[in-house]
Amino acid sequence: MMVESHLKDGNQKLTADLKALEYDISITDDCLDRNSTVTALHSLRDMVKNMLPSR
Repeated sequence: MMVESHLKDGNQKLTADLKALEYDISITDDCLDRNSTVTALHSLRDMVKNMLPSR
């Protein structure tokens, strides 16, 4: 599993005008924001926690 996460969700295009870029948003792949990442990881943990001791 791979999760792309950044401080804010989404992504933005890299432009010649670097001042036009918004801080905290990825310039590569579309990302989840921090809160969504935490929620997703907690959900995943809850789904697999009962399986892990048996492995």
